[in-house]
Amino acid sequence: MYGLPQPEAATRWFAERLKKLAAEAALRNASDPLSIFLLYPFPLPIPQLGSVDFFWSYPAARHRLLGQGCVWKQWVGGTQRFPKLSHALRQLQRTWHRIDPEGTQIPPSLFLTLAFDAQDRMRGIWTGFPNSLLALPELLIHQQDARTVLVLSTRNPRDWPRQCRRWMRCFQRIFERPLSAGGTEASAEQQVQSSQQTCWMASAQQALREIRQGSFRKLVLARRVPRPIAGGAVEQLLARLEQRFPDCRIFAIRQNSARFVSASPERLLQKVGDQVRSDALAGTLGLGNGAAQQLLSQEKLRKEQALVAEHIRSTLKPFCKALSPEVGPKVRRLHNLQHLWCEIQGTLAAPWDLWLLAQRLHPTPAVAGTPTDQALGWLRRWDPLERGWYSGIGGWIDPQGDGELDVLLRCALVRDHRADFFAGAGLTADSEPEVEWAETELKLRALWDLFDAP
Repeated sequence: MYGLPQPEAATRWFAERLKKLAAEAALRNASDPLSIFLLYPFPLPIPQLGSVDFFWSYPAARHRLLGQGCVWKQWVGGTQRFPKLSHALRQLQRTWHRIDPEGTQIPPSLFLTLAFDAQDRMRGIWTGFPNSLLALPELLIHQQDARTVLVLSTRNPRDWPRQCRRWMRCFQRIFERPLSAGGTEASAEQQVQSSQQTCWMASAQQALREIRQGSFRKLVLARRVPRPIAGGAVEQLLARLEQRFPDCRIFAIRQNSARFVSASPERLLQKVGDQVRSDALAGTLGLGNGAAQQLLSQEKLRKEQALVAEHIRSTLKPFCKALSPEVGPKVRRLHNLQHLWCEIQGTLAAPWDLWLLAQRLHPTPAVAGTPTDQALGWLRRWDPLERGWYSGIGGWIDPQGDGELDVLLRCALVRDHRADFFAGAGLTADSEPEVEWAETELKLRALWDLFDAP
């Protein structure tokens, strides 16, 4: 049940398991870092937002990862961030010792997040955030269907009494009830206001002129809207997100006193062995009567989605010996809107690195524009928005290189009594700025009322 404290029986069980681990002298000679896997026999409630450092879930697949504490991390930025993170993980693997006494066969997962732009210096509201982060939690909880595994990691396997105390604190923190800060709910006048509309419209007109002159096929403009929030609603956010967006990937990460959350409908890349999958998602309308048919019939929206599908297929093709056949898009219905979508699957021709494939794929035309390099250059020169992690990458990876990376959409950055919401719209030659602005408002509202008082 959501919000209930962890049962005493589970805490006693965990204390007993730690006591047995501390008595195993052989573990003290293990290399650094060390990860130990334990089957967890109790039901696990969804934690409150303030009780976890890392969170990823796909509710429809009953798959959830929770992380607390951090025993190893890498902060990087710049154009070489993908190779740097790949190198750091390979270095970690050289001495990483893993013990799985109960045969869980679950590889440990590291959480990662990368900003939209490798050159983003993370200023303004993003001050103190890394451009790109790869982190190994001290305590990882891996849930798949009804099976739960705890992964305990340490960089100091020789000081067992101290380390066991740290694991116990991590375990207890996940089930704590953080004190909810009071908040002020946004007034009707504050909700999704167009205070920056004049500036956004001017940028849109400039972008459209260049698109129609042939400089680009598409440019994606984004916006940010802040509002005051109610503290009680924030603590229940993870459960609310899972309930509202069961077919999305829920992502949350803590950085100092701030928390970034996302309910993304778009996988950038999923890799399992030699199998890869990616979502080509673009084109947006609300849920009104006939909207689904409009999505399928409007040439502009179909072109938008086709640009994304074309980018993904052309990027993956050199690395795959087989790709799924080209198919027309379907309508993907979410809470308050719907998109055109198709899944692209491939079988790799060689053991290509997840990092390499992600670097080639991101950013897609869905979040930047096309041609990609020219679109990024234009956004760096003319777009005043500090995107930070919005429309970047979030997800997880394991030591074998399998994992899932999602495009960070439907986002909010939460700090103190305020949340900043982000949304974007893709401009093509047929775009009307007023219609694209309305699309951003529709996207902003996907998360908006989740922050109202319960």
